[in-house]
Amino acid sequence: PLDAGYVMGSQITGLEYKPAENRNGNVTFEVSVQNKETGSSVTLNSKGSTNISVTPVIDVVLDASVVTATGTEDVAVTVGSTTLANPVKLEITAGTFSDASEKLGNIILDEVPNGFTVWYKDSNGDLIMATNIGQSGSNTFDLTPNISGDADVHRNKWLIPASADGSMPEVYINAPENWSGDFDFKAKFTVSEQNLSTSTPIEVDVTGHINAVADGVTIDPTMTFGDAFSWVSLNLNANMKDIDGSE
Repeated sequence: PLDAGYVMGSQITGLEYKPAENRNGNVTFEVSVQNKETGSSVTLNSKGSTNISVTPVIDVVLDASVVTATGTEDVAVTVGSTTLANPVKLEITAGTFSDASEKLGNIILDEVPNGFTVWYKDSNGDLIMATNIGQSGSNTFDLTPNISGDADVHRNKWLIPASADGSMPEVYINAPENWSGDFDFKAKFTVSEQNLSTSTPIEVDVTGHINAVADGVTIDPTMTFGDAFSWVSLNLNANMKDIDGSE
């Protein structure tokens, strides 16, 4: 209600409408005015209506633009019946989805080096391999830099479904056994609002790092023979456990 005393033709100020939190759509208002002319005892009632459209916006944001995912060489992760021999966990979290109309769409990890696999934890708590949706661009990656003459490998895209509630599932990137070092890729997301016809793309640069650990040497000596007072060869049969050339 407004105080009495407004004169015809003057502007009514100070009126505003604040929608409820996370609400959008069309709002209809009915306006009722009592008015009378100076010097007259007759009061008239006037009514009218108007519509306001409240536009939806996306509230949730990812909390990082550059992420480092770190693991340790050959430290396995076992979930259910699945064991990943050399994984790093992708730690990208989104802000709280306080608006139930907002959800994450499918997630794409782009430019993951060939030889690495991508896994996610499903609603049952099992590790599921993501879907490799093909080679990504023309960028390559040196998968075995410690071996001379090796060839670079291509990169792949991996598709991960968002959780049923539209949140980010647990994601692991499993490197080849005995591999250590740095690798980079991009994590691509879409955030949708059920009342918007378009979604918001978000791209995050990720650097994966696996700390190197020495695996040691296997020694399996065999019996050897020779003549007295002469050199005798020792058959130690020593081999590196890690055969990628890094040790």
